[in-house]
Amino acid sequence: MLVKMFKDKNMPEQKPQKNIFASNVMSLFLPNDFQSFRDSDFIESLINDFSIRVVVVHGNWHSCEFDHSIIKRLSEIPIPVVAFIEGYCRDESLELCLAADIRIASADASFQLGYVNQGRMPKNGATQRLARIVGRGQAMRLLLSGECIDVSESIRVGLVESIGTLEDVSALVESICKAAPIAARYAKESVNYSQELSFLQSHRLENDLSILLQSTEDREKGLRSYFNKETPDFQSE
Repeated sequence: MLVKMFKDKNMPEQKPQKNIFASNVMSLFLPNDFQSFRDSDFIESLINDFSIRVVVVHGNWHSCEFDHSIIKRLSEIPIPVVAFIEGYCRDESLELCLAADIRIASADASFQLGYVNQGRMPKNGATQRLARIVGRGQAMRLLLSGECIDVSESIRVGLVESIGTLEDVSALVESICKAAPIAARYAKESVNYSQELSFLQSHRLENDLSILLQSTEDREKGLRSYFNKETPDFQSE
């Protein structure tokens, strides 16, 4: 089973919230909505669906464990992924959180990779992603101590981008949805590969993707709208 629930008597049960996002946003409420990630056909259709501009992950972070396949699939989709974290986010749930592109947390959020206190270590990419996000020193501190940090500390070390509410996430997502979707996907690809390639190789990739964008109708529409002081209506073409 790819998603497993566990009970934490100290944490309140969260119920799915009313969907406040537009139709071009895929809202994934944890844990049930991630069952679809078991289906490779679903992932393929998601990758090819340019009508979906952003994926938002939110819900019961404290009550789930995820295996490698779900976290890997989330990290590999080309669509921008925003995670909204409420409450206690630990171990496998935090590893899923690290696979998102942008992380926004509520004021009561806390984070912990407590594997070492259980005689375990991460197996879903946390040792790699955490170091890339917060730096080697902070990653070693959090991984080796198993320390639980609050949202203020998560902001300080760079684990989370900002503190906010689901409405704040909706506002951010709305602004991302206004961007040209092909350009947004290429920008994400370029940033992600910058962590694997040398600066020279990454710069070449950035230039190549920029050249590819010149052949799209969205680029032409964006330039025309800019000079005419109009709002472009991008169609992923």
